[in-house]
Amino acid sequence: MKKMIIASMFVAIAVSGAYAVSLSVPWFVDLQLAQGGNGMTLNTGNAQNVDPGCYIAISNCTNDTLTIKVRYFALNGTEASPANNTFLLTAGQGTGWRPVYTDTAQEPTSVGATNFNLSTMNKTDGISNGSARITWSRDGSFTDAAVQGEVTGRLLEMDVNGNRAAYTLPNAP
Repeated sequence: MKKMIIASMFVAIAVSGAYAVSLSVPWFVDLQLAQGGNGMTLNTGNAQNVDPGCYIAISNCTNDTLTIKVRYFALNGTEASPANNTFLLTAGQGTGWRPVYTDTAQEPTSVGATNFNLSTMNKTDGISNGSARITWSRDGSFTDAAVQGEVTGRLLEMDVNGNRAAYTLPNAP
């Protein structure tokens, strides 16, 4: 009986680490920045405004193609995701994007990811801040077991004065 309990505990611990893994963007602020002659400027022309813009970047650390799903959330927790919020990343591939604005001066028109369209990947509520959750799947069903570390990511915030801050995206249940 003791061996059975120990074996059951081992299986429960091993299996629990393989499900419901995602990356969290706990908070972002992405205001309308554009590339200026010597760095970032606001499209409004207000040089005194130092509000930040941001980029989310992720990388597929597996040997498989993964289907990536990005879900955005407003301040009150309601979902603000675009209708087309999935794309494919091939083995070892990475990509990045701005969550609210499409910045053609900073983002390439094609980021290499299949089915990835910058103009349709933006948060949909018109508010420049919020949070995001990034999940992945091998078969596109999002019911298969994702494993921690298969996808890694980083958020970069920057302002018009050249100040930058970045952090690694934490895993979320």
